[in-house]
Order: sequence, then C-alpha cells, then structure tokens
Amino acid sequence: STQSTWGGPTPHASTVLPCSANGWKTATITWVRLVSDRSVRFAIASLHGKFSQPAKCGALVDSILKVITRGPPAHIVVAGDFNLPPNKIEAVSRMLGERCGLARIPLPPEVSTCLLEDWSYAPEFAIDHVFVSSGLSSAEAPRVGRLPGRNKPDYDQRGPYGCDPGDGSDHCWVAVLLTWASRPCML
Repeated sequence: STQSTWGGPTPHASTVLPCSANGWKTATITWVRLVSDRSVRFAIASLHGKFSQPAKCGALVDSILKVITRGPPAHIVVAGDFNLPPNKIEAVSRMLGERCGLARIPLPPEVSTCLLEDWSYAPEFAIDHVFVSSGLSSAEAPRVGRLPGRNKPDYDQRGPYGCDPGDGSDHCWVAVLLTWASRPCML
C-alpha cells in the first residue's frame, strides 16, 4: 500500500509503506520537473531493501513500479540500498528491465559500497545500485565515496554511524551524473 501527497492532478511524492511482503522496508517516490522545461518529468525512487532477500526486495520494487506507472510519463530513476550484492541483484534487475525498460548503471568493479556486519571490507560487497529508464544515461563513470571506518588510510575517518568523532554511515555515497536525450514516454 502507498500514501501520496497530491498537488493538483498528479502526485508529487508517494511512500511505499512497510509490510511483511517487502520485509518491513520502505521507499519514497518523488516526481520532479525541470525549471527550464516543465514538460520534462522525472520519477525518482529511493529505497532501502531487506538484507540479502531478493524476493522481499522484489516485492518492494514491484510496489514502486505500480506507483510510478500510475503517475505521469516520466524518466525513471530507482536507486538506493537494495541490500543485494551483484550476485543476488539479477532477479530484481530483470524485473526492472522487463517491466519498465530500466537498466542498472554499473559501478566500478571490485568497489564495495558498504561495510560488512562486522565492519570489515569486502571488495565485492556492492549493495547500493542505480537503475535508469532508457531515455537516461550516465554522462561519466559513476563515483563511489570512501568507506566509513577508522585506522585505515583509504577509509573516511568519520567512522561508522554513531561512532566518534563523526556520524558517518556504513555506506559509501554513490554519485551518477545523468543526461537524457529524449522525452519520457508512458509505460
């Protein structure tokens, strides 16, 4: 189920509510327009999936796609902490491709986006992903920030969330510069 904030005939923001099917996780979908050309719309979904459970993440993604396809035609970005490493994201990736023509923007190989539960590092532990509709592309290689942690030269020295001296996260930031070449189409 979802909740929406309505501003006129189209939604501006919707929230996928947590439930057992999606592992008690949630997502937010925001519709935005360009100031310079109000006919160009984007539906941007940010999600947080259940750790290492592709079926529950798939249910969450399914709820997101139902909300987006009820909205106005838009370029689509679905991104966030899917909590699925590359070897477990394929089913969700196929669903996004088949239902909406979304493709995953590959992150640099062997780059982790999160620390493991024991705060250790594994280069193949990329669980944050970015998917975009066919009218969008990455203008440059995605960038991934440094891992949080301490006492290692390549870690962000703020430490994991809640650890002094900072309040960093257990995830890296991921930055993707997107360009578009076409108008969005109805799905």
